[in-house]
Amino acid sequence: MTFTVHGRPEPLSPDVSVAAYRVVQESLTNALRYAAGAPVTVRIAHAPGAVTVTVANGPPDGGTHPGDPGAPGGPVLGSGRGLAAMRERVAGVGGSVTAGPGERGGWTVTATLPAEPGVRHGAVRRAAVDVLVFAACAGTPLAVTPLPSGAGLLGLTALSAAHAAPLLVRRRAPATALALTLALSLGWAVAIAFGALPFSWFGALAVAGVAELVGLYAVGAHGPDRATWPAPVAVGLVGGTVLGLAVASDPAESAGPGTVALLAALGAAATPWLLPVWALGLLGRARRGAGGRWERRALDAVAARVGAAVTGERRRVATGLHARVVHHTARMVRAADAGRARPDAHRAALTEVTDATRAALAGLRELLEALDEADGADEPDEADGVGRADGADGADGADEADGVDESSESGPCAAPVGEEARA
Repeated sequence: MTFTVHGRPEPLSPDVSVAAYRVVQESLTNALRYAAGAPVTVRIAHAPGAVTVTVANGPPDGGTHPGDPGAPGGPVLGSGRGLAAMRERVAGVGGSVTAGPGERGGWTVTATLPAEPGVRHGAVRRAAVDVLVFAACAGTPLAVTPLPSGAGLLGLTALSAAHAAPLLVRRRAPATALALTLALSLGWAVAIAFGALPFSWFGALAVAGVAELVGLYAVGAHGPDRATWPAPVAVGLVGGTVLGLAVASDPAESAGPGTVALLAALGAAATPWLLPVWALGLLGRARRGAGGRWERRALDAVAARVGAAVTGERRRVATGLHARVVHHTARMVRAADAGRARPDAHRAALTEVTDATRAALAGLRELLEALDEADGADEPDEADGVGRADGADGADGADEADGVDESSESGPCAAPVGEEARA
């Protein structure tokens, strides 16, 4: 098999990626089934706004000739359900599929899929949301607190912007973003408590605490696989510490370091009030299917059970296939032996062999169709142009697939019997 990629890859939505994968999977499956040993080429061509997937297989071993199935101008066998399902899947994401015999035999499947503009637009939208969140968290403290003048205004603006800046990377590094925001809040409060900043700036810091809530949500929604439950505890602890420093540095209060420790402990104890914010982030993460190790273990367990069920079903089908075909094959052998033992019963023996052949092929076709239905009709019948010999639905199709025609009873095969009878 030859695999090539051309052009610059474009972002693809999950649905488009799955559709492209299925096209390649089904085409390769059919190439292996109906053209085993033939060369196969998979080509991915990226272009602005689209990606083209081409899977081409050569003729089966031994080659093809004009008029053969799968050759140019030859008949195409198969029911067409697989190709119809492939076209439906690709059309569902805005693409198209073409399939037909290749110039030198074999079969070629070409699927053109859109490089979903929504992916690029989604990235732009997320960037815009990040900027708006940053602007809101940085600007709100300035909008709801009395503003100083001159250098004080410039300093408060810079401090508020620095406090909200880590939120710009909250999707890529949520834990780091939250830790930086908490550290800046704590430093802001310590600077006020030691007189480096005006006491009135505590009001702006209280409003700026919204940034910690945004960071806490981000840890739940985009955090690492390991446990993130310490995040709400850290937010509560820092919040209580900031409140304790505000009380301790208030000229109207006579609180000391003990008050800071007490309020820090109360802030940590108030963690349950912060859990809903963190839980909302976890819920959003679960809806995107981006769970942690526990979720992956659960999915792996489900996949293993489904795999075992599929394997058991395939074994059951294989057992039924073996028993049914062996039964009718033995019947054919018995009929042939009976015909050889009784020269005057050639016609009856030939009729018996023909009927047994029909029954064996019908059973084989029935079990193969049951296997296709068990696979969810995911395996196309003619995607590689060398379909199963099941184009007919009745016994006639079985006869033609095996090279036994209805005229066998009255055509050339009947002549020897008639001659022997006359003899």
